[in-house]
Amino acid sequence: MSSGWYTVILFVHVLAGATWVGAGVLIQGHAESVLRKGGHAAADRMLEEFGWATKWLFLPMPLLALATGIVLVVGNPGIGFGDLWVIVALSLFVLSLILAGGIGGVYEKRLATYREQGTVESAAYGRDFRTLLRINAIEMVAVLTIVGMMVFKPI
Repeated sequence: MSSGWYTVILFVHVLAGATWVGAGVLIQGHAESVLRKGGHAAADRMLEEFGWATKWLFLPMPLLALATGIVLVVGNPGIGFGDLWVIVALSLFVLSLILAGGIGGVYEKRLATYREQGTVESAAYGRDFRTLLRINAIEMVAVLTIVGMMVFKPI
């Protein structure tokens, strides 16, 4: 692959990763703040307001980062899928999908059920919302670890 194309793909890869991480950290911090200051109802409104982020950021950006990352590994003879840092990064990516899409999705559906039932102010809603925040925080740590490995290639 020519260095020009490699650079363009690398730019798209970094941009997708930065958008994914930046949006995740921003929404996580905002959710924590809204929950503390405004309670369950305010946190639930925030979840609804940021619902678009799943469709436009948290689905396409990780997939774009993965696709461009694969192209970068294939196009760079100095990097291989057998490199430990690539294996760990791909494993953390799968963990991220399981946490955010799988387990987090279950909790998001629970929160939607509370919303439909009008029980957003319940203690159960608060527990589930906090659990969702913990799941998302762990997922963000996994993603930030991937970013660190992309930059430092420690292993």
